Amino acid sequence: MPPKASIPSNWGVPALFRQRLGDVAGRQRAMSADGHLLLILHELPSQDSAERNLRLFWRAPDDTWTSDCLGTGIAALQSHLTEYSKAVDYLDKCEAEAIGSEAYFRVRHAITPLRRAVHNMHKALQAGRETVPEDRELISCRNQADTIERAADLIYEDAEHGLQYAIARQGEQQAIAAHRLNILAALFLPLATVAAVFGMNMPHGLEHVIEPWFFWIVLGFGMAMGFLVKAFVAPPGRRARKDKYSVGLRSK
Repeated sequence: MPPKASIPSNWGVPALFRQRLGDVAGRQRAMSADGHLLLILHELPSQDSAERNLRLFWRAPDDTWTSDCLGTGIAALQSHLTEYSKAVDYLDKCEAEAIGSEAYFRVRHAITPLRRAVHNMHKALQAGRETVPEDRELISCRNQADTIERAADLIYEDAEHGLQYAIARQGEQQAIAAHRLNILAALFLPLATVAAVFGMNMPHGLEHVIEPWFFWIVLGFGMAMGFLVKAFVAPPGRRARKDKYSVGLRSK
């Protein structure tokens, strides 16, 4: 069930607001009537649920602000924006430290609902600012929302580019590994086939020299060669480095 939307009963808002709000939260938006402004915003989105919890911010005609959960004054709206700003800053740090396709995918998965919520919040604040253009504090909050939205867009784009680059690089490494395996098969398959057909158990006299140490020497030599072949065949290790196409130069 979607969360119920309700305006506190002790708020002296116009009856039109209560009628237009409906039974559920709906999208983020601004309502205005008779000098009153009501901002309907959402809490930080959760990746575990598609539901959005409602937050209401009421500006009375006497320029006083009240919220349903963050206290009074314009500081309530500023605290709401600060929560979004911290969440975006955290994902910005995660994107900067991301290495590999899985890490970039986690960042993109987390920033997507946050980016959408910030975009709608910015639109709601812009609508409210147009209703009361003389409110400088509301203009400042609108500008802060614009900054947060821009930062979220940059993180999403960088994560998307980084994911594409990591996938392309992983495919290139797999192609290199497959090429090396083909080379080894071309070298040793004929030899293994001839050995299987004719056998390799020819007496050479070394089997009785310094036994059983000769066996261990051959075994150790074979293991060393195996490690050398493994190092040659294995694709290059994942390097903790950034590419200009996955990181970019940002000025926030």
